[in-house]
Amino acid sequence: MLTRGLARGCRRCPLGRAACPVARAAAIQRMSTAEKLRAMEELWESLSSEEGGALASPEWHEDALRETEARHAAGGEHPLDWVAAKRELRKPRR
Repeated sequence: MLTRGLARGCRRCPLGRAACPVARAAAIQRMSTAEKLRAMEELWESLSSEEGGALASPEWHEDALRETEARHAAGGEHPLDWVAAKRELRKPRR
């Protein structure tokens, strides 16, 4: 978490307070979870509506999807419902 001293230091930032990344990070820290989620949704909407394929998937995604489909067809992959998937993702990794 940013300290108040760092945020105050932005007043001297040559970029100006509005453009200073430290000030922006401090403002984000002060946002509620609901505000952060709303901001992420607005950013995603903006990004996904841009023309020119700005969000085109990398080439390796197609290969990864084919590999997963092949494992699923061979019985090596089993779909999980969202609750089970979150439980798996939250397990500590070693």
